[in-house]
Amino acid sequence: MVPPKQRQDLQLRRLLLFRLRIDGFDRCRTYLVDRTRSADRCGFTGRIFDYLKDDDIEGSCPLDE
Repeated sequence: MVPPKQRQDLQLRRLLLFRLRIDGFDRCRTYLVDRTRSADRCGFTGRIFDYLKDDDIEGSCPLDE
């Protein structure tokens, strides 16, 4: 679900562990799959962590509406 080059990102791991603890496995997995697909569709090339945590970046994609 996470691109191989970003799997060692400590901030991303912490965010996903937090969501996993709060939402459970299935909801966390769905959230991550949806957000990574959205980032791919929009051509986002930065860190997935930045895309997930920053509503301005995530909301700036016209394809997401």
